[in-house]
Amino acid sequence: MNTNGIGTAARPAWYEAGKTGRNVKTDQTGSAAETDFFARMVQERQAAGTQPTLVLHGKNDADEGETVVGSSIDARTGASIAVYRPQDFDADNPVYHVKVWDSDGNMTEQMVDLSKIDPKNSNEIEMSAYAWHLSSTGKCPNAFLNFAGVRSYNQTEEKNYSADSAFKKFNWMNIVKDFMQMQYDAHNMKGYLDYKKLLGFMETDLFADAAPRAGSAGQEFDVQTVRSGKKTAIQYWEESFDRIGPNAPESVRQAWMEAAAVAGTDGMGVTLSGKLSHISQLMVRKLEKGYSGEQITDLMGNSVQSAVRAAKEALYALEHPLAPDRGRTMEEIMNREKEKLFYQEFIKRLSGTVGAETTGQGFSRRF
Repeated sequence: MNTNGIGTAARPAWYEAGKTGRNVKTDQTGSAAETDFFARMVQERQAAGTQPTLVLHGKNDADEGETVVGSSIDARTGASIAVYRPQDFDADNPVYHVKVWDSDGNMTEQMVDLSKIDPKNSNEIEMSAYAWHLSSTGKCPNAFLNFAGVRSYNQTEEKNYSADSAFKKFNWMNIVKDFMQMQYDAHNMKGYLDYKKLLGFMETDLFADAAPRAGSAGQEFDVQTVRSGKKTAIQYWEESFDRIGPNAPESVRQAWMEAAAVAGTDGMGVTLSGKLSHISQLMVRKLEKGYSGEQITDLMGNSVQSAVRAAKEALYALEHPLAPDRGRTMEEIMNREKEKLFYQEFIKRLSGTVGAETTGQGFSRRF
């Protein structure tokens, strides 16, 4: 089910969850100008007989024991979708009950198991359930709003779009990347990074052949589900860590693996598939030590303090490049943002053990 953006694809008009069906003029988020324009457009279409009556379904349509997670409405087709958390909901294996109403009030329903969603081959209903999951759990509060913008873009690009198109399978990874490129080309870096965050979750969060769920410090990660080919991602990251932290405490190793699972890459730029995405700041440091004849297998040192210091120096170098205005491709920007996220998550997981401050000293910045 789609939620159309009026005036801008990046900020679609959508409705609050948990409300009964009402006139389109209520329960809408977005700017006042967008709301007024949206309402006038719908009223004009309804008066001309070309706009279906919009009824938002939600809380009052839940089955016994269910909780509404989110609901939305498609201003073009009049279709409404509502996502519910069943009474026997298991947070470790999230399965949502989704109901869809067409403009005539006919309802269909299905259970959506997030662990079985493939973002390269899913329909709007499945991906909407996932986006509402990210928003409602607080992992990515703007996930549904951002996904609604992507859907609106796809709806515009899709020929002969209709209510039935919501059940059609799409490669949402490519759609999000295309939409990100639009933001980048328009120099809308905030929009670009917002949608990049959504893409990051799609790449590394709940899906098969992806990273374990992102979470706060202390969360347990089912790292053996992070698979790529014959090895798991955690095995690639362990091999990467062993090359620079053979003497580091176990707590540093664990923080490294968890941070990599969140970012989808580790501090050496090693991805889920074991490939090197780019030259990271830690890689630069390793190369520099090798050139100068220093020990290159012990960047992390033998303590939490030394590991935090290395990560903070790398983060400082990443945020203060020697050539800040140098042109970079979208892929380079994405990889550097993932590297930054890794350092932040790594430091956060060790921050309760040590209070080292960022020095920004003694660390060359080459990239």
